[in-house]
Amino acid sequence: MTSYQKKVLDGLWSLAVRTRDMFRCQRCLKQHDQKSKGLHAHHILTKGANGFSTRWELMNGVAVCYGCHMYLQGNPVENEKFARSLGVDYDWLKAHGKKTIKVFYEEKRQELRDIISDLNCGRSN
Repeated sequence: MTSYQKKVLDGLWSLAVRTRDMFRCQRCLKQHDQKSKGLHAHHILTKGANGFSTRWELMNGVAVCYGCHMYLQGNPVENEKFARSLGVDYDWLKAHGKKTIKVFYEEKRQELRDIISDLNCGRSN
C-alpha cells in the first residue's frame, strides 16, 4: 500500500470516528464544528505498534480534543482505563493488534465510506 493510500484511509477513518462521536470530545465532552482542527481521532492502540490490524478499526478510535489527546497519549494506563470506560473491548484490540493481516485499499476505503454514509443517514432520520 502506498503512503498516499494510507493517508486517504487515515483521513476516512478519522472522519468516521469523529462522525460516530458526533464531533464531541468523549473525554471532556466539548462540542466541536465538523471542520474543527481541534478535534482529533485518537488511536486507542497506537497505529505504529499494531500495524494495519487495528489501524482502521472503528473500535480502535475515539474523538478527543487536542488537550485530551495529548493527555491520553502520555498516560497509557489512563488511556486504557478511559477506553474500557467507553465499553471498548481493549483485550480484543490488543489480541487482534498482534495479528498480521493484509489490507486491501479499495475494500477498506469503501468500507470506511459506507460507515460514514450510514452514520450520516442515521442522523438525518
